[in-house]
Amino acid sequence: RPAMQQLAQAVRGLYGHDEVVRKQADKWMWTWQQSAEAWELADQVLGVPPGNTLLISEAYYLCAQTLRTKIQFDFHQLPQQAWASLRDSLLKHVVTFRSGSKPVLTQLALALADLALQMDSAWPDVISTVISALQGDTANCGALLCLLKALPEENENQKVMCDPAKRSSTRRRFVAEAPQVMQLLMKMPLAGTVESKQEVLDCYLAWLKFVNPSPADLQQDQLLALCVSNIEHPQLSEVCAESIIETLKICATSPQEYAPVVQGLMPKIVEISPKFRAMLQEPLENNQDRLDVVSQLTRIFTETAECLFDVMIAQRASAEVQEVFAILVLCTAFPDPDISEIPIEFWMELTDSICRTGETEVLLSDFAPLYQELFQSLIPLFFIPETVDPFDSNDEWFSYRRRLRVLVSSVITVLGAQTAMEACLASAALPQHAGARAQEGHLFLLGALIPDRATLTDVPKLVALIQSLPALVQLPIKDNSAEATQVASAQRTAIDMLHHCSHLVAQDQALQQATLGMFGTILLRPFPDPDPDVVERRQEVHYSASNAVLAFVTDTPCQALWQDLVTLYVASMPILEPKCHLNVVEAVSVVITSLTDEADWTSAMEQVIAPLIGGLQEHLENALVFAQILDRVQAVIRNVKLRKGDPREAVVAEQLVKKAIWQSVLKGLDTHPGDPTVVEGCCRVMKHSIRCVPEFCKQLVSDWCQKILQRFTAHQHSSYLYAVEILISAYHRDAEMRPFIFELFHRMTDIGLANLTADQQALHDKVELVEDFFGIFDRSLRFSPDMVSASAILDRVISLACVCMRIERKPTAESVYAFLESMYAFGSGLPQQAPPHILALLRNAAPHVMSANFAVILAVPPRFIAELIPQTFEYIHRAFPAEFPSWFGQAVTVFPPSVVSESEKPAILEKLSGKAVHTVLDDIGYRCEQVAMRNRNTKPD
Repeated sequence: RPAMQQLAQAVRGLYGHDEVVRKQADKWMWTWQQSAEAWELADQVLGVPPGNTLLISEAYYLCAQTLRTKIQFDFHQLPQQAWASLRDSLLKHVVTFRSGSKPVLTQLALALADLALQMDSAWPDVISTVISALQGDTANCGALLCLLKALPEENENQKVMCDPAKRSSTRRRFVAEAPQVMQLLMKMPLAGTVESKQEVLDCYLAWLKFVNPSPADLQQDQLLALCVSNIEHPQLSEVCAESIIETLKICATSPQEYAPVVQGLMPKIVEISPKFRAMLQEPLENNQDRLDVVSQLTRIFTETAECLFDVMIAQRASAEVQEVFAILVLCTAFPDPDISEIPIEFWMELTDSICRTGETEVLLSDFAPLYQELFQSLIPLFFIPETVDPFDSNDEWFSYRRRLRVLVSSVITVLGAQTAMEACLASAALPQHAGARAQEGHLFLLGALIPDRATLTDVPKLVALIQSLPALVQLPIKDNSAEATQVASAQRTAIDMLHHCSHLVAQDQALQQATLGMFGTILLRPFPDPDPDVVERRQEVHYSASNAVLAFVTDTPCQALWQDLVTLYVASMPILEPKCHLNVVEAVSVVITSLTDEADWTSAMEQVIAPLIGGLQEHLENALVFAQILDRVQAVIRNVKLRKGDPREAVVAEQLVKKAIWQSVLKGLDTHPGDPTVVEGCCRVMKHSIRCVPEFCKQLVSDWCQKILQRFTAHQHSSYLYAVEILISAYHRDAEMRPFIFELFHRMTDIGLANLTADQQALHDKVELVEDFFGIFDRSLRFSPDMVSASAILDRVISLACVCMRIERKPTAESVYAFLESMYAFGSGLPQQAPPHILALLRNAAPHVMSANFAVILAVPPRFIAELIPQTFEYIHRAFPAEFPSWFGQAVTVFPPSVVSESEKPAILEKLSGKAVHTVLDDIGYRCEQVAMRNRNTKPD
C-alpha cells in the first residue's frame, strides 16, 4: 500500500521534532486533504485495526478529520452512487473506535452527522438507521450518544457547505424523529459513572435546544429532575444549568401552555436557595470549582426571572418570587465581576417593563423597597479594588464598572435620582468610607445620579460636597505610593463629577468660579517627581481636567468668566502637554464665540491669538512644535462663527487670516514642505479660514492653488489633495473661482495617479494618499460631476480602486468604496444623468469591478470591508440591471467549487433576480471564511 505508507510517513513527520520535516509533512498533508484521492485513502486507513505497526494513533484522527472536512467542503467531489457506501463505512468505523480514541470517535460522529445533511432525502431515516445499527450492543452506548448529540448540532452548523433547502428538509425529519431520541435517553441507565451521566445529559441538552418538547413530555422528564439534583456537582453543574435554562426558555415561548411545567420546576429551583445563599457568603476566591457552581446557579436564577418575566411581576408578592429577587440582589452584589454581571440585563429589563405597563405607579411603589436594597448593595462595587491600578484603563474591571453605572441609570428610573443620590451621599459620610478609594467610588457613582433638572436648593448636601472638593483637589501628589495613586485617582474622578454638575454650578456664579478654580488647581500644579509613573498619572489627570474645562464651558454659560479662562489659557501654555492645552484653547474659543460685546470679543481674540502667532514665528524651524501650535490656531478659527455682514468679519479677515494665518501658512510650507504634520496643519487652518470668511479668501485662492500644486509636485502628501477638496466644496458654484479649481483638480489628480501606480506593491505605505485621492473624486462627483466627467484618467482610477480595495484599513476601504458607489450612482442618474462616454466607461469596467470584489471576498477581508462590498453591487445593479446577472455569473467563477459549486450557481442567480444581493454576498463570504479555516491539521487532545 504505497499511498498508505506515504500517509503514515507524513503523519510521523507532522508529529515529529524535526521542524524542516514537519513543514514538508504539513504541506503534503494540506495538498492531500484537498484532493479527490483523500476520500478512499482516509476510509482505508480507518479500516485498519488500531495497534497496527504502520500507523500511529494520530493517523486515525487525521483521517477521521479529513473525511469530516471533505464532507463539509468537498462533497461535490463525491459521486452520488458512493454516498451510501461512505455512510455504511463510517458506521463501521464508529463501532471500531467506540472504546478507543475519543477524538477519533467525535470526528467520525461529526462526519456522519454532516453526511446526513449532505445526503438529505437520499438518507431519509437517519435516526432509525443509527439507533438500529448501534443500540443492540451495550458497548456501543457511548458511541450512540456521541452520534445522536452530533446530529442536531451539525444541522445548525453553517460550516457545512450545503443548500439551505437541504438543511431545512433534514431538520424537519429530525424533528419528527425527536420523540424516538428522547424516549431512548429516558431509558438510559443513570446510575453509572459521572462520565456516562455527562454523555447522556450532553445529548439530552443538544436535542432540548433543537426541538421544543411538549408540556406533557417535560412534566414526565426524568432527566430534567436529574439536572436539578446534580446542579451542585462540579463536573455536571454546567450541563445541568444549561438544560434547566433551556427548559425555562421553552416555557417562556408559551407561558400558559407550559404553566404546569413552571409550577413543578419553580419550587425545585427555590429549594436550592438556602444552600446558594450559604455559598454566596463563603470566601471563594481560591475555590474555582465552587465559583463555577455559583456562576451556574446565578445563571439559573437569572434565567428563571427573565424567562418567567410576566409571572414574576404578576406574582411579585409571593414568597417564591420574593426569594428569587432576593437571591438576584445577592448575586449582583457578589464581589466577583464575572458573576455580578450575569443579572444586570435582567434588572434593566425589569425596569423597562415596570415603566411600560399601564400600572406604572403601582409597580413603582411595590418595587421601590427591592430597588432600594439593590442600590445599597451596588455602592461598594464601585470602589476600585486594591489589586487594580486606577490608571490602567485597559483593565477589564473598568468595563465592569461602566456596566454597573448603566445599571444604576436604570435603577434610578424606579428609585428616583434624588433618593439614590441621598443614599450615596449618606454612604460617603460613613466612617468606614473615609479613604480615597471609597471617596473615588462615591464620586464616580454620583456622576450618574445628579438630577438633570435639579436646583441648588433641591440638593444642599451635594452643594456642600462640591464646596468641600477643593480640599481633595489641593492634596499634593508627592510620590508613587499606593496612597498617592488613590488620591490622584480620586482627584481625577472629582473633576469628572464636577462636569456632571455643570447645570447646577451654572446657577451660582461663585460656585462657577470655584469650579473653574479647581480645574486650574489641577492644570497648573507642578509635579516635581520625575518618576515615569507619576508623570504618566499627572498627564492623565491633566487630560481629564482639560476635558472637563471644555465640557464645562460647552454646557454652562461662562461669558462672565472669559477673563479667568484667558488667564488660565496663558498660564497653562508652558505647563500642559499639547493635547491638554488644545482642550483649553477649545474651551476659551467656545466662550469667546459666545461674547456679544464687540470690545470684549476683540480683546479676548487678540489675547488668545497673539501668543500663538508669536509661537509660530519663534518655532518656525521646529516642525513638531510648529504643527502643535497650528492645531491650536485651527481650534480658534474653527470656533469663530460669523454671519454675513457681521462687523467682526473685517477683524477676522484682516487681523487673523491675512496678517497671521496666511503668512504663517506660507512660511510653514516653505520651511517644511515635506513634513506631513506641518502640511496637514497648514491645510486645515486654511480650510477653516475659507469656511469663516469665504469672500475674503477668494483673493487668496489663486496663490493658494499655485502653492498647493507646487508643493504637491515635489511632495505627494495627502493633505494637499484634501486642500483641493475644500476648495471644490467651497467654490464649486463660483464662476470666478471654477477655472482655478478645475485646472488644479486635473493636474493634482494626474500627479496623484502617477505616484500611486508607479509601484502598486507600495500602496500599503501610502494609505493616506490613497484615501484623499479617491476622496477628491468622491467629493467632486457630489459637488461638480462635470469636473470628473472631463477627467482623462477615470478608467485608470477605477482600475486602481480595484487594487486598493485589498488594503485592509478602514478609512482607506471607506474612501475607495465611497468612490465606486458614487461613480455607479452617477451611472444610475445620481446626482444627475451621466454623459454617454461615462456610461460606456462604467459599463466596460463593471465586470472587472465585480471580479475584483469577489477576489477580495475570497481572501476573507475584515468585517468592515465585507460590509462595504454589497452596496457597490447594488449600485452596479441599479445602473445596469439588464447586464448585471450575466456579469455576476462570469465573476462568480473566481470562487472554487467548495464555495460555489456548479449546481448552486442557478439558485444564486435566481436570488439575484429578486435583488437579494446582500443575502447572497453574506452567504458567499461566510463560506469563504469557513473554507479558509479548513485543514488546520489540528492535533487531538
